[in-house]
Amino acid sequence: MSARCHPGRATRAALVRRGPLRRGAPRVVLWVLALLAGALPALAQAGPELPASAGGSPAPVRIGYDRVFMKGREAPLEGTVLERTPQGWLFRMRGASSPIVLSFEQVERVELAPTPVEVYRERAGALAPGDAAGRIELGRFCVRHGLLAEAEQQLLEAARLVPAQPEPYLILAEALQARLSQAEGEAAAGLRERLLRIYELAESAGVREPALVLGQARVLRSAGAERRALELLERLAAELSPAPGPAPVSGTAGPGAAPGEQAAPAAPALPTPTAELLAQCRLEQGELLLGLGRLEEAAGAFAAAAAAASAPQLAGAARFGLGLAELGRAELDRARQAFAAAGALRPDDPRPLVHEALAVLLAGQPAAAAGLCREAERRGGGGGAERRRLQALAEALTGGAERALALLDEIAPAEQDAAWELVRAFVEARAGAAPQALARLERLGGAPPPHGPLALLLRAEILEDLGELPAAEQALREAGRAGYDFATIAARLLRVQRALGRHADAARFAQYAAALRADDPDLWCEAGAAYLAAGREAEAAQAYERALALAPEHPYALLGQAYVLYRRQAFAEAEAVLQRLQAVEPAQSWAREALRRLRNARERRLWRDTFARPDGPEVRNRWLEEEPYGLEAAIAGGRLLIAGTQAHADMGVTSVRREVEGKLFAEFRARLLPLAAAGARTGIRFTLEGQGQVVCYRDGDGALRAAWQLGARGGRWSDPVELGRWPEDGAAHELAIGLEGERRELVLLLDGRELLRERREPLARRGRFACAIYVEAPLGTSVQLACEEARIYVVREED
Repeated sequence: MSARCHPGRATRAALVRRGPLRRGAPRVVLWVLALLAGALPALAQAGPELPASAGGSPAPVRIGYDRVFMKGREAPLEGTVLERTPQGWLFRMRGASSPIVLSFEQVERVELAPTPVEVYRERAGALAPGDAAGRIELGRFCVRHGLLAEAEQQLLEAARLVPAQPEPYLILAEALQARLSQAEGEAAAGLRERLLRIYELAESAGVREPALVLGQARVLRSAGAERRALELLERLAAELSPAPGPAPVSGTAGPGAAPGEQAAPAAPALPTPTAELLAQCRLEQGELLLGLGRLEEAAGAFAAAAAAASAPQLAGAARFGLGLAELGRAELDRARQAFAAAGALRPDDPRPLVHEALAVLLAGQPAAAAGLCREAERRGGGGGAERRRLQALAEALTGGAERALALLDEIAPAEQDAAWELVRAFVEARAGAAPQALARLERLGGAPPPHGPLALLLRAEILEDLGELPAAEQALREAGRAGYDFATIAARLLRVQRALGRHADAARFAQYAAALRADDPDLWCEAGAAYLAAGREAEAAQAYERALALAPEHPYALLGQAYVLYRRQAFAEAEAVLQRLQAVEPAQSWAREALRRLRNARERRLWRDTFARPDGPEVRNRWLEEEPYGLEAAIAGGRLLIAGTQAHADMGVTSVRREVEGKLFAEFRARLLPLAAAGARTGIRFTLEGQGQVVCYRDGDGALRAAWQLGARGGRWSDPVELGRWPEDGAAHELAIGLEGERRELVLLLDGRELLRERREPLARRGRFACAIYVEAPLGTSVQLACEEARIYVVREED
């Protein structure tokens, strides 16, 4: 992980692309990131290490058999003198399993076998100055008997005598690699320098043995020179790859040829040793590319390694690496397939199964992920703390919070790290202990990346779910300052700002987020909704078009595009888009409702008044003011404004109405903005002569209510019906009253969202009716109500 916390495409895809993880359902990404932070960098340990010799067993004290000459016996006894005891020599004869004691009185003399150093000195003294072969053989002897410094001396001299011969470099590199695998600190640094010197000597001499190149790449990688290591591996892979087959010639055909055509000969298969070397090279190449964040190239390298490898262990490591690369690219199905293939090749290793569970969890299938984790547990509890954390997430998401907490408690205290704290906080929040989770995350928020920023992001998630939006906004901003990926922060702030009713700010964050994630159709949909709320319809249309270009059947993009077309009164185009949406999601209620309204739009005639007239006291255009009670109606700034102080009667009503006769009523809409309405009721009224009336209004306490009076004028009013809250965002909102169909259903809406639908038998749809915008104010109250637009719909009659 770099110093900054970038969640990668897997995180982003799960956050907004997968249906079960969308807003309103559990969002798994934050908690899975805690696992990925530990799992992804550990790829080198996930597969088998490339073959490296152990460099021989510890050197014996002496070479050959000791000889003991006994008194009165001509032939000596051969074996091993173990020690000198007070009773005599403790001796194990050649071929015997148990030692015996030879008394000093019986032994004439003892000839001990020479030590490796003694043999080395004797053989080295006998070497001719130019004997390269002898020095190579003596180097092998030294490696076998642990004389590493002596081996290095002889093999380097052999390399000077025969620089193009690979054996000196190979023998010495293998011995130093074995020693390096067990060394630490300064000793490891010294061995690394000696190894790099060997590789550089071989390279300068033109020796390109694959084992040397692979070893050099490993050492460079361990020293932090990943890009140089990658260059070596790329060049080696090109050298080991089979040449392309001959191109088709006249009379031959390539793949997909028609029956009877002659196919071009295929390239010859790689010999198995070369194929295995290529697989090892591609595997290391993939690991390096993964560490550098070049995920697509890493996936290609791992796939090539898997195709070339025949050994199950090597092929399994390649498949595991491929799964990690595909996971990082948000290709969750491919990741799962790769992990499953790795598990089949390495049935005793539970890690592929655990990572398959991770891919399944990111895909929004927590129950299946929990099952895979349990299977890994049955295979021996594999995966350790990582497996338990992942299983705890999956169990919590399927309702097993108690089981999840028990799993986390099974993790040893020494392994209860920052990742454990993050998962614990998530499980606690799922278990209903939000205060405890928030306190834990507050303590963790100052931790270094990635865990500190993740804790802040998770804290924002919980606060948002609790409805504490300002606190959620603050946590998101802190996560951004702590180094979390700005694109994710912008996307989350976009949603919070929308929930707070700050549409201009939401649109600004939409602009940032969509620009940073231009390939994310869900984010373009979020941006479209923000632009619409901010009144930026053209940008909303472009956002939905971008989303559909990326995902032609995206339901939210289709819905947004249909809504924009509907607002533009392009009804035929909107209907076509909604029909596409219903084909994608037949149960989509929004599409069904929108199609119903489009049919209504075809059948309706509209009178629309925007009040875009010169300022003045005359309302005109068939709108009449009645019962002013000290409030006056006028045209001001292109709006209808009812303003003043209620001076005549307590809760007196002032209205501006329009009467219609001989038409079939369909719907009345008015876009209202209460500028000052403390204690007053401001809303709309529909009256059907002789049959009753309906009001829908914002009450003095900010609640949205409705009531009706059926029958002749003066009949009993119903008790007010609660419809929710009027949005307190300082923006205008549209109230609507409608009558639909033969069932005479009364429909009440706010900003196109249905609030109430009831059948009201006495309300016919034909007759003289009136639509009014009204204020009902307490005595002495100052009121201002602006109406930006009023629409009256009637059923269209045949010409």
